[in-house]
Amino acid sequence: MQLSEIEAVREVASSRSFRRAAEMLGLQQSTVSRRVRRLEDKIGVSLFERRPSGSCLTSAGKRFLESSADALRLLERARVEAGHAGAGKLGHLRIGLASSSLSSFLVSVLDGFRSIHGEVSIEIADGRLDDHVRQLHEGRLDVTFFPGQRSLGVLNVERLWSERVVLVLPASSETAVGTPIDWNKLAGEHFIVSSDDYGREIRRWLTTRLRGYSPEPDVCVHAVGRETLMGLVALGLGFTIEGECSSYIMHPAITKYLAQDESDRLDFSAAWSNENDNPAMRRFLSMARARRDHEPVPTFFSRQCASASSDYTAPS
Repeated sequence: MQLSEIEAVREVASSRSFRRAAEMLGLQQSTVSRRVRRLEDKIGVSLFERRPSGSCLTSAGKRFLESSADALRLLERARVEAGHAGAGKLGHLRIGLASSSLSSFLVSVLDGFRSIHGEVSIEIADGRLDDHVRQLHEGRLDVTFFPGQRSLGVLNVERLWSERVVLVLPASSETAVGTPIDWNKLAGEHFIVSSDDYGREIRRWLTTRLRGYSPEPDVCVHAVGRETLMGLVALGLGFTIEGECSSYIMHPAITKYLAQDESDRLDFSAAWSNENDNPAMRRFLSMARARRDHEPVPTFFSRQCASASSDYTAPS
């Protein structure tokens, strides 16, 4: 049973004429007749009584028309919803975070996306990058965001944004960091980082940034989250580094210094499978690129520290 056959029956029933039905459908009368006859043959009953005054539905034809109306409404609904899903207006978006936190850049992109595509449900999952890579291949994640830039095999990887680094040290530290930060004065200092993907990227950045300084910095890895790491800094166990878009954890016993040199930045990237044709994911990435290219990156750091000038200045 074809939709064109049902449409022919409905139009003939409405106009009570094969000729007028053909005119309304933009077809030859013979084509409309063949479609009706073909449908009658399939269901084994006559749908119309052909009279000189016009074509009238039989009792079977009336029953068929009533039943087919519900089916056509479902088909139309399916067509509209499929079109909306293809335009990214409906659907489901699964986002992975391999950085242990939701940066203010992604917060702003998510906020903008939800304001336009409010019918798209969004699921966000923390995790290790290795696990997210597997889930991307398996189709269980649409896109993941991670610190740094690295090749991930056949997956697409694109640098989406960067953040100025923030140096975090105990408020009791006597190290004269300076403004802007004098990295030479940090040679030989003890740094601590988390053991997750974010911490590994911080460790890579530190060893690259302070390479050649004497003595080289000592970096210790702790299997803790970001909030606990800040507590360890407050206890005087070491210094650490974070990105300004993620610098939202404040503590009265730590001091933060925002790097002024534009080269002192942490990169963040997105990864996704080229086999994923989810329109919502494509539109989300397009919005992230537009936010990166045309708008300043909002930061938790500048908002929360604007009235705390002591967090910007070195201790005396």
